[in-house]
Amino acid sequence: MELYRIGIIGSGSFGTAIANIIARDVQNKSVFDDTVKIWIFDEQVRIDGSKELLSEYIKRERENVNYLPHVKLPENLLFMTNLKEVVQKSDILVFVVPHQFIEKIVQDLKSMKLKKKIACSLMKGTLFSEETAEIVLISNYIEKELGWPCSAVMGANIASEMHKSVCEMTIGSRTDGDLLKQLFNTPQVKVNVVRDKTSVELFGALKNIVAIAFGVARGLQLSINTQVSIMRRGMLEMIEFVKMVDKNADKLTILESCGIADLMVSCITGRNAGCGTAIASKGLTIEKIEEDMKGQKLQGTLCAYEVMMYLRKKNVVDKFPVFATVYGICYGKMDSNQILKVFEE
Repeated sequence: MELYRIGIIGSGSFGTAIANIIARDVQNKSVFDDTVKIWIFDEQVRIDGSKELLSEYIKRERENVNYLPHVKLPENLLFMTNLKEVVQKSDILVFVVPHQFIEKIVQDLKSMKLKKKIACSLMKGTLFSEETAEIVLISNYIEKELGWPCSAVMGANIASEMHKSVCEMTIGSRTDGDLLKQLFNTPQVKVNVVRDKTSVELFGALKNIVAIAFGVARGLQLSINTQVSIMRRGMLEMIEFVKMVDKNADKLTILESCGIADLMVSCITGRNAGCGTAIASKGLTIEKIEEDMKGQKLQGTLCAYEVMMYLRKKNVVDKFPVFATVYGICYGKMDSNQILKVFEE
């Protein structure tokens, strides 16, 4: 029996974290090849005053010093700078890049005339189609453009802690759930599979908007009661938004790791909540915040923009005060102290 070869597209903090876990466990599984390939968009890093390519540093030190420092990476995890080579030599592809880059990457792959693959997206974002005025799931975009079945994998986890102890993930899949569960399920990562891919993927994106609202309230030193109330109202908007996009979505999916749990983690200790706090407490712009993140990208700010475009087209902005207020604060149309507008009926 031929073994499934694994390729990971994206080597940021989350991509490296999930690659580390897969590579360490894949050697114990009979259906997967022992070597895990990961595509890295190479960049220069400064080490002890001298510049060096990140890929070369990782190869020598087995550490992604930029995005997952202090975590030793296994020898069977190969960092490769040639995207085409990674994809050609893989049967299962895990997409985990900042979602603002996915369209270019997919179009690059489309031009390569590749054989059919099994795909899954770990990207916590959405796309908005100006042509149809609809929200497009990233997994559906991959399916449409490349002709590959694509599932969604989300969950309550912080990249820097995934290797330390147990966490959970939710796979939304109508085709390859069992196979992907074998890949992602490890002693450290507990996985559940549901067919409701829409909810899994959208909850993973929308929670970042709510986390920004939570962070703004924290930055303003509003009470814990107020912060949690904002989180609850944001969760209700998440559920309502998913129902708008897919009337067949299962409301119980919010109870999976991709739902309430992921929302809580993001609000308590996520970069999007940190963004909200920095806007409110320091008056920083999202551009300045990203500049200070050393290559990492915010997902909630772009998602807030795409969601607002959709809500405007549907003429339902007033029904989503948390989403609308976060958009206004992030894009300079509202002051952060207007976060309390989320409570206006």
